[in-house]
Amino acid sequence: MRRGFILGDIMVSTVRTELKRIEVLLFAPETLSQECILILLRDKELIRIVGWANNEDKLLEHTFRLKPDVVLFYLSNQNFEIINLIPELHKASAQTKVVILSGSDDIKIQAKALELGAAGMVQKERGIQTLTSVIEQINDGKVVVNPKLLQQLLKKGSGNHNKTNNKKSTEIDSLTERELDVIEMIARGMRNKEIAERLFISEATVRHHLSSIYSKLMIDDRLNLVIYAYQHKLVKL
Repeated sequence: MRRGFILGDIMVSTVRTELKRIEVLLFAPETLSQECILILLRDKELIRIVGWANNEDKLLEHTFRLKPDVVLFYLSNQNFEIINLIPELHKASAQTKVVILSGSDDIKIQAKALELGAAGMVQKERGIQTLTSVIEQINDGKVVVNPKLLQQLLKKGSGNHNKTNNKKSTEIDSLTERELDVIEMIARGMRNKEIAERLFISEATVRHHLSSIYSKLMIDDRLNLVIYAYQHKLVKL
């Protein structure tokens, strides 16, 4: 971008290369929480706050209108039901990723948020640098779950996959190279459209691969597929 400034009567031109900043829409129903998060994030070089909302209607409206890169979702024990809005956010803006800043210690609520389509989770006890890093990673197409949550999800998932574990080698051997590619991309937090673009295939073909994967591994959703992938080292932590 070319800019200039006046030095005496002379226009001095400057050329500055600007980094693409990540556009973030903040949702926090409590005013104090909202103001604190805004203060912490507003001076970050790679993040630009494009709006904020404190209720469902405003959140959906802003997401549809602004098409942010990321919606930062403050989740507490008092507003946990709001996670049911995540699929609606994806309908309002397909490219927008949802990051959960969790003030809730309920593992079931956090797991449900991931199942509904959240791309990552950060506990509020972590510092602002961690939150910023997670936003940047998720914007780059990765999936980010704090290790404690992932360990609990894996522990929870292991009880549901005893039969899968007993047949692990056979089932994994039945996967094609392309299906393994899809699994890794799912575990990294990529959506069907992004996978299709990366592999130069159609979204319908991605859905076909997923259907085959679910059938072979006896898994019925993305969250359990991610758990399976990490359990069986199809993708590294």
